[in-house]
Amino acid sequence: MSLATVPLDVILELTFFLDLQDSLHLLSTSTSLQSLLSLKDFWLKTLGRMEKVHMQPLPCPFGVDIADMPTEGLRKLAIHAYSLKRNWSLARAIPASIRKFKLGGDYREICVIPGTNLVITNSHERLVCWHTISGARLGGIEHDDDAAYLIGRAPPFQLLGQCFIGLSSQNRPHLALLVVKIDYQNADQVIVSETYSTILSTAEFRPISIPDVALDENVIGMVFTSHIDQLSTLVYCHFNDGIVHRVPLGIRLGTLPVCALHGGHFYIHGQDLREPAMIVRVPVAPPHSPDTVNHAIEITPIDVPASVPESQLSCLSIGLPQLLPPKYGVFNITRRTSHSLRNRPPARLPSVHFWPATDSGAHLDFGELSFYEHHSEIVGLAAGVSGRYAAIIDVAQRASAMKPKTGLGLVHYAPHPVPHTSFHVLDIASVDINFYTAVLALDDVLGVVYVTHIGEGDAATFSVLSYA
Repeated sequence: MSLATVPLDVILELTFFLDLQDSLHLLSTSTSLQSLLSLKDFWLKTLGRMEKVHMQPLPCPFGVDIADMPTEGLRKLAIHAYSLKRNWSLARAIPASIRKFKLGGDYREICVIPGTNLVITNSHERLVCWHTISGARLGGIEHDDDAAYLIGRAPPFQLLGQCFIGLSSQNRPHLALLVVKIDYQNADQVIVSETYSTILSTAEFRPISIPDVALDENVIGMVFTSHIDQLSTLVYCHFNDGIVHRVPLGIRLGTLPVCALHGGHFYIHGQDLREPAMIVRVPVAPPHSPDTVNHAIEITPIDVPASVPESQLSCLSIGLPQLLPPKYGVFNITRRTSHSLRNRPPARLPSVHFWPATDSGAHLDFGELSFYEHHSEIVGLAAGVSGRYAAIIDVAQRASAMKPKTGLGLVHYAPHPVPHTSFHVLDIASVDINFYTAVLALDDVLGVVYVTHIGEGDAATFSVLSYA
């Protein structure tokens, strides 16, 4: 039976079981088959397969229904997503382009607005929005002279053409919460503005460090550990009523617990060296509820891999835990490093952990913990919004030199056929990474890694490595 005699609708169905490159090769074999490439349905189903089967985030604007996009736009999306997936599947991914531009200041934080080529940098003095292709400074806000604001570690909350970022600061006798909106609906005029701020007394809360903050369209909240009893607390309020809800968690989550807000619940993660790592889920009370509302706190301990000897459990610490509320569910992504105790050798277990959860209603429903054990020390981690990728900076001691070798890599989490992880080196070409001062960020939607260095003032350079 000749391929030319097979009905086109059957050929079309066949392509949905092939990678894009194989589909294109098949459809290029004859003029009649090439006509399928002009069908919107072909590109829609190709993108659907990439997203649902390969769990590849699609590089389209947040909130846009791809079914409403023209065929040419769908074709570009599919080619970009496939090129990125293929490059990041190589043992050593090669950047398609590298751009560098001067920041004109010392910015200690980078916040990615996924899929937009926009990033936010933040320092003690100001917050600035940049376009990473042109290097243009699009706008920003100046912080108060006496406030040191930090961006929450959860991804920013996005609506169509808008992004909201939560920041917090601790300046005794006050705690400050701030919401900044980046409106990029008009690409030629990005507007950065403050939309909400509140001041709380530190005399009541007494946090050890600047609280971590998370928000959605209705609620902003922060989590911190108290000086008094070393226990952690969640504080949140609705934008439209101002009622402050204080939720004592009653557990030790270390000095830097982190939080995310997703599906009407706060997810909080942390670890005290004397306690196991835990995730806490707390429901958000409805608007105008009294401060005394009863919160059903649910605590889930994080399992330690079986490969860790029981005698070394007390040596482990978790660095930079990140909670992500991506499209595919809530993810806990952490970096484990060695922690040396007196009179005991350190447990050298550099690894990255992926722990997915689904919103099952009343209970935390986390899937199987997957982890990647690295061959050298992990000194930096940045997770992508999809929860499938994490960029890492590693350090390997050279045999013939005192200066350690710094590298950039990508850890990929795949949920099927069984949950597993893989590691891929990211070629950095001419980019120099000083692991002591590097600030790392990842946009796994566009396939871009951002690296800059703190402590370099006006000479600081922002490096944009694109892998698609």
